Amino acid sequence: MIASANTRETREKMQQVQQQLNDWFLQYSFGQAGIGLAWQEASCNDFRRGKGNGDSPYRQLIKKLFAQMETIKLQRYSLCAEKLAPIVFTGFLDQFNNEKGVCRIDGKSPAKKYLDNDIPVSELAYDQMEAGHWLTRKQRILLTDKNLDMSSALKIPVFGYHISFAESEDIQGKFGREAKTANLRRAWDYSLPESATDTLWHGYARRYINAYIPITDEQTLLEAQWEKYQGVNEKLQTGDAKTLNHLACENRIQQSEGRWQGIRALTTLKGDVDNLGSIFEKGLDDISFSKTAALSRQLNAFFTVYLPWLCQSENEYRNSYTVFAGGDDFFMIGPWLSQIKLAETMRQAFQRYVAHNPAIHFSAGLSSHKPGLPIPQVGDMAETALEQAKAFNPGRLKMVPKNAVTCFNQTVSWDEFDKLINQRLPGLQRLTEELNLSTGYVYGLLNLIDMAEKVAERPENALWHAYFAYRTARMLEKRKLTAEQRKRQQEELAEEIAHLGIEKYGADYRIALFSYLYQYRD
Repeated sequence: MIASANTRETREKMQQVQQQLNDWFLQYSFGQAGIGLAWQEASCNDFRRGKGNGDSPYRQLIKKLFAQMETIKLQRYSLCAEKLAPIVFTGFLDQFNNEKGVCRIDGKSPAKKYLDNDIPVSELAYDQMEAGHWLTRKQRILLTDKNLDMSSALKIPVFGYHISFAESEDIQGKFGREAKTANLRRAWDYSLPESATDTLWHGYARRYINAYIPITDEQTLLEAQWEKYQGVNEKLQTGDAKTLNHLACENRIQQSEGRWQGIRALTTLKGDVDNLGSIFEKGLDDISFSKTAALSRQLNAFFTVYLPWLCQSENEYRNSYTVFAGGDDFFMIGPWLSQIKLAETMRQAFQRYVAHNPAIHFSAGLSSHKPGLPIPQVGDMAETALEQAKAFNPGRLKMVPKNAVTCFNQTVSWDEFDKLINQRLPGLQRLTEELNLSTGYVYGLLNLIDMAEKVAERPENALWHAYFAYRTARMLEKRKLTAEQRKRQQEELAEEIAHLGIEKYGADYRIALFSYLYQYRD
């Protein structure tokens, strides 16, 4: 944020906004969330590009702003400020009553409303859930001075403005007329494109707010009748958002006899662009304000426009639940295998988007878990996986390369991840089907991976080759095969699993092996 040095009113307005934000966060999160705003006074001359690739006035301005931001990032709240908002506000405790008690969502605020299932929640929590509901079912946001009498209107004004959600035809009809009388200030279109070639402009100002979540359709209800979601108590109707319990079942496969196969599990996918601050600060030659703005908007568009469109348009990813996607990062929850494949698809698409520039890339963390875990714990697990990916440095270089992914607690480069998912996993599946490998044989490969991983600690673990050959020979001896068939099959298994798998990738081969095993576990 850059303020003109000649406008005192602008500086005062920014200070007021920051104070409002601080008060809001203190009131509703009691120090568990924060936002940093950094500003630097500037004049018109500070936006000059300069001559050539030297240190232009604008580049100097960007350096000052980033330096200020680094200071702000380390000051979550200015606890020594003279006008710090109190933790307990005047009359705050009087807002609680014995009937509703404390909000069941945040556990701190006074409950003022009931959800449909009689759960008491605060007004803020209620509005946040309503916003999430209507963002996925409407296409326009209306900002008015007065509250609109419509079911999709939020209850709490934000900075004095009332927020409502509407369809395009709503604006043209009754609610459009009401919006005018309520002093309509803004009408924003945040609809997702219908196709890859669809025009984003529909006559309204655009706001890229990711709003895609899996919605129940007729196919979902049909699969429910076929007992795909057996054990899930929540009942769905057409148009309802799928629960995490339903999403955990989406990668199960129905066998010919009607039985569903595969684990019930979710994968959380979290990632962000590597070294983004350095890209903005140093990555643009002849830097200018227009170039900085264009780079920011282009990066944001990939995550706020392309990613939700990809999830909406591709059957493989339609069950991906968007927690957040925008700016330079993303946070998704969905069926375990679909999320693994989505990560690789996103990486390939992002490479094309940045014209295969090797200096621009993102890292991601994948964390698989059962659907019953609390969302905060799920987020922490995904963040831990992302931190492992960010620390990826196999060459022990001074500059950490990042550009990696963590999956099943194994951190690999994106190139290795691509080969494990798109080459080794299909290779293992092919041999299992062709040679009818038993589940016990495949599970036994995990012990061989453990041995191969710890050869440096225990030299006797180098015998994993011999154990593999012995187990494979014993398995084939039990089958009615000729000597030539037995030899050929043993060579195929040794090439695909021992050589191209365990020997080449070591512990990282678990990514392919777990991806296979979880598809066939009951």
